[in-house]
Amino acid sequence: MSNYAIGLLKSGGIFDLAERKRHIAAYEQEMNAPGFWQDQQHAKSVSQRCENLRAEVQAWERVIEGIEQNLELAKTAEQENDMSWAATLEAELQKLSAEFAVLER
Repeated sequence: MSNYAIGLLKSGGIFDLAERKRHIAAYEQEMNAPGFWQDQQHAKSVSQRCENLRAEVQAWERVIEGIEQNLELAKTAEQENDMSWAATLEAELQKLSAEFAVLER
């Protein structure tokens, strides 16, 4: 995946991570408001939505971090003409592609 694609993941072209984080912050602010927990049904709904978003954002961040790490490793291997990393990088790319496909749904 190119730096362009990683940028799209981070900036909203494919998945708007920043927007998801803003929603999390809004939910957290709402949950910290006085009296929030008085309406248990609403509180449970909001806290569940917040937790779901957190899990989704964390999963995307793990994929992005994995891609970035593998890009760096690939660049280093290429600069040093070291093909010993090729199999490891290919396996990691397949793993990250599978994770990406699951998240993309």
